[in-house]
Amino acid sequence: MKNKETFVVSSPMGALTWAAPVFVWLIAMSHGRAATFSTDFNSGLPPGASVYGTAVVDSAGGVGDSGVLKLTPALPSQQGSFLIDDLDGGAPIASFSATFQMLIGGGNGADGVSFNFASDLPNDSFGEEGAGTGLTIAFDTFDNGNSEAPAIDVKSGGVTIASVKGILDLVRINDFVDVSINFSADNKLDLNVNGYAVYSGLFVPFIPTEGRFGLGARTGGLSDNHFVDNLTITTATGLPAEPVVRLASPQGNLVRGDAVLAITIQDGLTPLDPASIELSFDTVRVTPTLSKSGDLTVLRYDPPGLLPAGSSHFATMRFAGVGFPASISSFSYSFGVANYVGPNGNFYEFVQASGIPWESARQAAEQHRFCGAPGHLATITSPEEDVYLENLRQVFVQESGLSLREFWAGGFQVPDQPTTGDGWMWVNNEGPISDRL
Repeated sequence: MKNKETFVVSSPMGALTWAAPVFVWLIAMSHGRAATFSTDFNSGLPPGASVYGTAVVDSAGGVGDSGVLKLTPALPSQQGSFLIDDLDGGAPIASFSATFQMLIGGGNGADGVSFNFASDLPNDSFGEEGAGTGLTIAFDTFDNGNSEAPAIDVKSGGVTIASVKGILDLVRINDFVDVSINFSADNKLDLNVNGYAVYSGLFVPFIPTEGRFGLGARTGGLSDNHFVDNLTITTATGLPAEPVVRLASPQGNLVRGDAVLAITIQDGLTPLDPASIELSFDTVRVTPTLSKSGDLTVLRYDPPGLLPAGSSHFATMRFAGVGFPASISSFSYSFGVANYVGPNGNFYEFVQASGIPWESARQAAEQHRFCGAPGHLATITSPEEDVYLENLRQVFVQESGLSLREFWAGGFQVPDQPTTGDGWMWVNNEGPISDRL
C-alpha cells in the first residue's frame, strides 16, 4: 500500500475522464543550450549519476544480457532510484526527450516504475509514484484499491493530471519494451510505450526550471524486477519565439465549487500583448484580471456564485505577442466540479495530507474554508451520508491515483472509558456514534 492519508472536511450549507487542452501554432524555438546524457550501463554506474536504495548497475541482465540498471529485484519490500546530476548547469530546462528500454516482470506483480524531472528530487530512493514537485510519469502496475491502477499516470507538482488505465499487457511482459518521451517547449507531452501512443499532445502544467532527472521503482508484499537499459535524455533551454501557456487551473474532475480560473502565460522571445487576450468561459466572453511578474502574466477569472456540484465547464483563450504581423495562439481546457453537496445539504471535500494524525486533521479541518463556509471533520450520522462519502472516496481515488483505503472522519473517544468500544462521539456536538449505520 502507498502511505497516504487524507481527511474529509464537511461544511454546513453548502471510466476516468481527463481533459487535455488544445494548442496550435507554438512551434518556433529560440536558440538555447542543449545537453545529452546517454548510457548503455555496460561500463558500470555512469559518471554524473547516483543510485539509492536497492538500485544497482549490473553487468548482466540487460538487453542481450548486457549491462543494465536494476532498480529492484523481484523481492518483497524493495525500493531503488537512479538520479542524474543537473545536465544544464542550473539553466531552466524548457523541453526534453528521453528514450529507454524498460523491463517489468519476473515476479507476482507490483508495484512499478516512475520517470521524473524536478528541481527537488531527493538524494534518496523513491518508488512508482515518483518524487518532487516537477513532472512525473508513473508506470503503476498494482491496484491498491478502487481501480486506481494498473495505469500510466502523468503528474505535475505531485498532482495526477491524466491517467490511462488497462496498460498491464503493454508494460508488464517480463521483457524489455521501448519507451519514448517528448516534452515540448509549449508544454505538450508525447509518450509512446511498446509501440503504443499512450499520450499525444497532452498539456502538462509546468514552468521551465532547473532540475534533475530520476527513475524510481518499488515492490511491496508482491514484487517484480524493474530494470532499465539504453537510456538517453536530451534537454533544451531555448524558449518558444511566441508567448506560451505554462499553467492552467483548476484541473481534473474534483474541482471546488468556488474555484477561480487562473492561466499563466510566459513571454517568448516576443512578449505577450495584453490587449490581444480574449477569454471565454462556457462560450461566454469574460474579462479576466491580469497581473505580471517578470516574464509571467497571470489571468484570473472568478465565476459568479458557486459552480454547481457535478457540473462541467470549458474555457477557451486567444492571445498573441506584440510582433507584427501578430501570430495568434489558441488554448482551451475543460474541468469538472466535484459532487460536493451531500444528502444533508452539507459541503464535503477530501483533503490530502501525508502522515497527519487525527488531532492535527481535526485542527486543520476547523481552520479550513470551503465555498465560504467553515469546516470540521466529516461526521457520518445517517446511512445515506455513509454511502455518499464512500462514493466520493472512490471518485477521489480514481481522480488522484492515490491508494486511499481510509480517511480521517470526525469520531473520537471520550477519555477514561471502561472499554475500547465505549464513549465514542462525533465532533461538532453531533452526539454519540451509532453502531447501526
